Amino acid sequence: LDHLVFEKSFDELCQQLSVMRFRFGKISEEAYQEIMPDQPAPLVYLDFCNEASRAKEKAIEHFQNRLRSPLDMEQCVYDAVLYKLGQEHHLFYLNIHHLVTDAFSSTVVWKALCDLYLSHLETKSFCSLDLYSYEESLGIFGSTQNVPVKPNPFWKESVQNVNKNLEFYGNKSVSETKAKQLRIRPGEEKMKQLFLLATESSSRSLTTEMSVFQYIICLYATFIYRITGDNNVTIGIPVQNRSSFKAKKSPGLWAELYPLVLQIKGNWNQEELLAYTKEQVFNFFKNSQPGNSTAEVNANNSAIFNFITAQFDQNSPWEVQSDWLHPGDNDPSHLLRCHYFQMDGPDAIPELWFDFNQGVFPEESWQAATDQFMAIFDSFLKQEDWTLDQIPLAAQKIPEPLSSEAPQDLVEVLLNTFLVNADQEALIQEGLSYTFEELSGAVGSIIDQLKQSECKPGDHIGLYFERSPEYIASLLACLIGGYVFVPLESTLPPNRLKYILQQAQIQYVLCSEATSEKDLGGVNHGIVQPILFKRAQSLQDLTCPQSMDSPAYILFTSGSTGKPKGV
Repeated sequence: LDHLVFEKSFDELCQQLSVMRFRFGKISEEAYQEIMPDQPAPLVYLDFCNEASRAKEKAIEHFQNRLRSPLDMEQCVYDAVLYKLGQEHHLFYLNIHHLVTDAFSSTVVWKALCDLYLSHLETKSFCSLDLYSYEESLGIFGSTQNVPVKPNPFWKESVQNVNKNLEFYGNKSVSETKAKQLRIRPGEEKMKQLFLLATESSSRSLTTEMSVFQYIICLYATFIYRITGDNNVTIGIPVQNRSSFKAKKSPGLWAELYPLVLQIKGNWNQEELLAYTKEQVFNFFKNSQPGNSTAEVNANNSAIFNFITAQFDQNSPWEVQSDWLHPGDNDPSHLLRCHYFQMDGPDAIPELWFDFNQGVFPEESWQAATDQFMAIFDSFLKQEDWTLDQIPLAAQKIPEPLSSEAPQDLVEVLLNTFLVNADQEALIQEGLSYTFEELSGAVGSIIDQLKQSECKPGDHIGLYFERSPEYIASLLACLIGGYVFVPLESTLPPNRLKYILQQAQIQYVLCSEATSEKDLGGVNHGIVQPILFKRAQSLQDLTCPQSMDSPAYILFTSGSTGKPKGV
């Protein structure tokens, strides 16, 4: 990535997209909104390469601090930083205020930035973006004048019997802005099963996306009904005014919130709920014309549902992974929010995120709530013939909340652990302690030692140590470097040791000074020194991608009933 071109491209983006030049303020208590002629703030560029293995950790810490700082809306509606973490690894942080953007707009902005960057690389000039400005969009989708909208009686009638004081788990605490987000990944198999049930059900909708939307609404509504005991379940849903091709070429906030009101009956089974929900969702979207969303209509939207499938362009020259950051605050009227999230392309596995208002949901209820939602989720997938009241919620394993940097495989788990806990103690032995950063340095040095000894990923490496930090560092080095490790007990009789060395086809042995003095049957070996823990070493460039089917280790039985057997 040419960061200078990227910075210029961002400058040009702000010039061509007027939403990036908005500002809001007050004059004599009168609110105003205007578009500034020039870019209000440049893109910040920070090079964290000198942080080595801690570059990503430092960048995340930096932008999380920025995220918690409110935007000065009188000056600028965005904050943008480009972090360099390595020669081919960058992190782009973009925070745009929700007053001028929605989830779809973020994907439009990203594609526009990519187009500008690529055009400058090819022609040394910027292309003209094929997008509508905010001013043009008002004329196409809204109005630049205060034209009154005829009220739709459907909405007033819908919210007549809505309970204004829902009690989640019986908690009457006053809401606040602080919110805790927990993320759940049901997993690929469960999501495939959900897609199948949603599209094959007799209650399926016209499109796959709408069918899945209805199915998730059923799960969420059942969950709210069960934890509040209220049959009238109201779910606030943002509705996009982007039905036309032109609308999809217009960045900005083009969404309005409307209440979906469901009257749940506890003696329904899931088929009855799906059929009822399909009808209610149809009426909901039929009546969601722009301009009918009012404060009165949305006064009771304490539970919110976001169905986010706007996808980032995967045709950029980079391998892109996105994350939607939560600042730790919500609208205080939103007591519970559920997000169905899929923004990294159609092949990405959808996730479910929950925001719990901390004034209503005490900490001990956060994971219990996700546990109960997943109990309902699993019951629907199994198509169990229970009524909504009969679905058991208590005896379910609590699903682990996922961090925003959830690793994809074991090596990523290890690297992430080293980064996040760099200054924490990792190993303690006989009064000596080593931090994760020191352990990382030792692991990197051992991988270098194996490479210098002409060991190749997939080779079988014997680990011949007493129980020690060097043993643990060597085991981790094999996992991260792509070698197959074979533990060799330091007290093995010579004949049994030689037998295992031969049977396991060990190409190289890592050992301590003490075990190196024993007969290793002519196998090449190298001593791992304790001093390695004091060397700085980055692991990012030492990893070796492995297939999920590749062997990680070979363990030998004790041989008490015969010769040792490798497993």
